Amino acid sequence: PPNTDSVLVQADQALREANFALAEQLATNALAHLQANSQQDPSQFILVYHILGNVALEQSAPDSALVWFQKGLTVTNGQPDLDELDMAKIYNDLGNYHMNMRAFEAAQNRYQQALEIRKKNYDWGHPELANSHSNIGNYYLAMGQDQVADKWLTSALRMRRQELPAIHPDLASSYYNMADLRFYQNDFKASFEYAEKAKDVRAQLYPNGHPSLGRSWLQIARYHQ
Repeated sequence: PPNTDSVLVQADQALREANFALAEQLATNALAHLQANSQQDPSQFILVYHILGNVALEQSAPDSALVWFQKGLTVTNGQPDLDELDMAKIYNDLGNYHMNMRAFEAAQNRYQQALEIRKKNYDWGHPELANSHSNIGNYYLAMGQDQVADKWLTSALRMRRQELPAIHPDLASSYYNMADLRFYQNDFKASFEYAEKAKDVRAQLYPNGHPSLGRSWLQIARYHQ
């Protein structure tokens, strides 16, 4: 059978590609293997909890997501040598949970913790750093601070355009976020153009009926109201 590392790589890739059913299945299998193995790697547990928590968020089950994310936080207890990038993953996940629950101050604090770690460890343009910029931008947009949001969301888009292939889920997310930002700023022409880009990328990534593609179609529908 495949080893746990390879299963987790596949599960994490499935999560990034928004194939949530596959991500959950693989992560659940990996967790069962880890729990049966006396040689336990904290980083592997954190990745499993990261995957299962984000799947739960996507399934509109925030209480379950919080349980998984708190398990990840618990793993760090008594682990002074834990890779701080694992801590950044946990902080970012908790930020996503708090954003989902509209606890904006708590979200901003967690996102900032993740950002500080990632800035120390990654060069400008790294996908994880772009992820932090995107999350912070979405926080400021939710708070109605569109000029600050513009700075963060634009930098996330620049990073992703520079580092990622043209057909990539993170790039589609940036286009989607920019469409929301420009819509908020009443720049409807630019907003529609970004929404179309997000939809076009997602249409090449996902089958009809996929939730990410559905969100893009809903975003476009508002321009026809």
